Amino acid sequence: GWSRQSREQDSFFGIIRVNGNTAGTLICGLFLAFVQALDHAHTAGSSLTAAEWEQMLAGPAAMLHYYAGTSSLEFPVPNPPHTPEPGGEPTVQWEIGHRLFFTLTQCITVALSCFAAEHATGNTDQSVLALNLATTLMRAAAMSMRFASDFPAAHYHADVRPSMRPPHVDPGFSGIMGRDHQILIS
Repeated sequence: GWSRQSREQDSFFGIIRVNGNTAGTLICGLFLAFVQALDHAHTAGSSLTAAEWEQMLAGPAAMLHYYAGTSSLEFPVPNPPHTPEPGGEPTVQWEIGHRLFFTLTQCITVALSCFAAEHATGNTDQSVLALNLATTLMRAAAMSMRFASDFPAAHYHADVRPSMRPPHVDPGFSGIMGRDHQILIS
């Protein structure tokens, strides 16, 4: 029942939608997207600072903590790549960063839904936890977009933007029309 634009966006960014254990799938997909970003940065370079990588990892870590119902899980902070001049394939980085962003957007929707449910029942402690989770996820999502565009602007105009125009995609192709964003807004 999703629009053609939503299906086209999924296809463009290599998104595969699945059914089943939705919570487990979301957690696994979130960590897979983060690991893909980290792996790409190790091979192609990244100008993100250690603090920016840590902020991006904080989203998946917070989601797992919330899912597990604990705040005692410890994660080693990965050794973030840092090179002043990223040199990878901009279109690949754009896609990987967006996959992480879309997954984080799904997590934000879950966190805000949990906040609304807890708030409606007057459970202040749990509603605060859910709202803090949403905040952490939003910061991580901002860093995922920083990662997605971590290449010289000239590459965006020469390589990335043309790949998002006809004949590669339909006219009007835009991330704002993606299903994850539509659900978050609603």
